[in-house]
Amino acid sequence: FLLRVMIDCNAVAEEIFEISKEALCGRALIDIFPESECREYGLDQCLASAYLHGVIRTECSFGFGDGRTKIIDLTLSRFGGSGARKLLMIARDVTEKSDEERLFRMYTRQAQMGEMISMIAHQWRQPLAIINAITSQMRLKALVSGEYDEGLIDNLVKIEEQSSHLSQTISDYRDFFRPDKPREKFAVSSLLNNALGLIDHTLKNHSIRIETWITCDPLLYTYRNEVLQVMMALLKNALDAFLETNRNEGNRIILGVDQDDRYAILTVRDNAGGIAP
Repeated sequence: FLLRVMIDCNAVAEEIFEISKEALCGRALIDIFPESECREYGLDQCLASAYLHGVIRTECSFGFGDGRTKIIDLTLSRFGGSGARKLLMIARDVTEKSDEERLFRMYTRQAQMGEMISMIAHQWRQPLAIINAITSQMRLKALVSGEYDEGLIDNLVKIEEQSSHLSQTISDYRDFFRPDKPREKFAVSSLLNNALGLIDHTLKNHSIRIETWITCDPLLYTYRNEVLQVMMALLKNALDAFLETNRNEGNRIILGVDQDDRYAILTVRDNAGGIAP
């Protein structure tokens, strides 16, 4: 480098930055990649710091015209004496490694969430079981007493149903964050019901009506949790879109299940206004 300008490079630099030596030399990286970002601060600041301190290492993201981004590990060191105005740059493409680390962190967080929810589930299950047992005893006592109170019986049944629903919901959340579940065979409709069970209450609180049409119920053999997470993301995106439009009525999410000769087809539609181009 002379100031910020590249004065020479090898074939590896051409490959990493996807630009010829002739097009690279005589120009500054910041001009070729104006949207570049470094981990700590800007690329220009990294260059200035290397001039000042003699050596610096950082990771930078470089955006390419087709929408791709590369993560480049840069080592910048002053070339020559203390007053030298040149830098030597060593670059390594670590995009794939960064993606693997990001996935590892995601799975680690999911495992931690799964452990935490498992502990919550353990704490909830005992009082829920006690509530269910007491409610069942009260309902049995009311039935055999000879003084049948239909309203009381109905309310006791509702308590049992809601406590069972709470127990099932916490189990669903626990399984949702388990990254180590094996592939399994399941009906698409069960996945649909599972997703709605996790978010249905939130949707109803925002006056969003769910409509379903199921022309068939194909079986899948895959990682259930991963498909469930996609479903949850789509439903959450629809919810966010409705909140942005701030509509108070007529909000609908339509879920459909169909299949062709090869694929199960799961359709998610809403009337929140569409996605901008």
